Amino acid sequence: MCLAVLLYIEHTPEDAAELGELYRFTRLRETHPWAKSVIVCVRRYGKYAISPNLDGLIAKYYLVDGRRNVDSPDYKASAEFEKYLRSIGLKTKAERKFGVTALRWAAYKAGLGIIRRNNFFYTESGSWVLDFGILQIK
Repeated sequence: MCLAVLLYIEHTPEDAAELGELYRFTRLRETHPWAKSVIVCVRRYGKYAISPNLDGLIAKYYLVDGRRNVDSPDYKASAEFEKYLRSIGLKTKAERKFGVTALRWAAYKAGLGIIRRNNFFYTESGSWVLDFGILQIK
């Protein structure tokens, strides 16, 4: 799943210092030896009403980004899901900002959608998808 990360770093050594953090996606067994599986969820996020005065701005949906905005419905839903998993006895680890692994590829491997040439992840509702992953063990 993370071979792309390793190949990219290998072929762009000048960027290795900046990309070094990506290695954590390739070493889940080392960094989280207790984890037995990855739970990955996808949720459509391009459904919010954004002020018309932001039309034409590329990154306007980051205002409601469920990975960073703790007040967004998506962030709250993912936190509630993790809380539920813990309540039924599962140990979990979530990293909402960047993910615990290459979530787009994990979602693809799980059959939740496809990855197209632009490297975007697509579900039946399009590419406006937020991925969220949790490592877990019972």
